[in-house]
Amino acid sequence: MWESIKEGFRLTHRNWQLVVIHIITAIINFVGMIIFIGTPLIIGIAYLGFDIAHMRDLLTELLNTPADFVARYIGLVLFFIIAALFYLVFASIIYLYTLSGTLGVLGVSSIDHTYTFRLSSFFAEAKRHFGRIFWLLSFLLLVFTGLIIVFAVFGGIATAAIQGMDTGTPSVQMFFNSFISLFVIVFGSILLYAFLVFMLYSLVISVVEGRGVTDSIRLTYEFLRDNTRTFLYYLIILGIGFVVNLVILSLSAFPVLASLINMFLQSYLSVALWGCLIAFYIKSTRPGPMTVTPDSAGDDSSPHIPPPGGVSL
Repeated sequence: MWESIKEGFRLTHRNWQLVVIHIITAIINFVGMIIFIGTPLIIGIAYLGFDIAHMRDLLTELLNTPADFVARYIGLVLFFIIAALFYLVFASIIYLYTLSGTLGVLGVSSIDHTYTFRLSSFFAEAKRHFGRIFWLLSFLLLVFTGLIIVFAVFGGIATAAIQGMDTGTPSVQMFFNSFISLFVIVFGSILLYAFLVFMLYSLVISVVEGRGVTDSIRLTYEFLRDNTRTFLYYLIILGIGFVVNLVILSLSAFPVLASLINMFLQSYLSVALWGCLIAFYIKSTRPGPMTVTPDSAGDDSSPHIPPPGGVSL
């Protein structure tokens, strides 16, 4: 596992331009937030200009009678909601496009150690994998939402059943309530962590193997079933990220410096995280010597990744 982590950071250093691209993406999203959120805010302040002197009354109305506040300023509320949705769509598309190119470049670089980063290759990988990643993430998030709903329903039924039981004493009732709450928290945390690992590796496998939604999910299940240490591996990576974030928090006395360092380190850690995941998958499924062949279309800027066993496509 440690060798995979070191290889993941080596991949990041060999493709350091990806960190710059992630920083640029963060800046674009920040500018987009100013445009999509800041502009409606300015318009809203201008619209409420006659009520600014009574801002305390507005806040009180919003907290005490939110329905009346929404009904009074329905147009402004809808404007804010639409602007926020546009920003979420804009930011998601930019991030998914960057992620698609990042995974593609790291996947090729992990196989071909002579690979040299080129911006044209990044855009080619992003174009190739964007649609695949978009549909895979959409499906997984839909499934996860369904699981959360089912889990919440069963948790509510169990809680209602416990409260309806005649346990005799309040202490016994409190024990059962605490047990149900603890079970929901523990099982929910395990479910969330397992889904997170599954989702991340499904993205990696989808890009590395060049598969669609169904095949990616099947291959991810088989990979995690045969490599259960993957869950521990990702936990170690999270621990490394947690330590780095603690270092960033120690710089909070210098807010400007901390913000700049945080933007750089978060971009660096994001690329390194994916590099570590890809390195672990490659080492687990392709232990033999690797070769890379150019694209069948003749575009040698985006080589394909060979399948397991070291056989080139």
